[in-house]
Amino acid sequence: MDGHGSHYTHRFKELAQQNYIIPFWLPAHSSDLTQPLDVAVFSSIKQRYRQGVQELIRAGQTHVDITNFLKIYTQIRP
Repeated sequence: MDGHGSHYTHRFKELAQQNYIIPFWLPAHSSDLTQPLDVAVFSSIKQRYRQGVQELIRAGQTHVDITNFLKIYTQIRP
């Protein structure tokens, strides 16, 4: 999270605590420093997810819902 006040509401804080989520705060204007994570760390997951979506499209699926997302993600995550 980039620290903008609209991201940290009372409701968000409650949901995070209930689900054992610890928000990670990033300094403002730091995306140029954190973007390498997206490229280096998550690129293989993104590529494999795209392949999973393309398989759904070839099978006639017209959209990806949460069930499809979770199915694809659980297959590629290990």
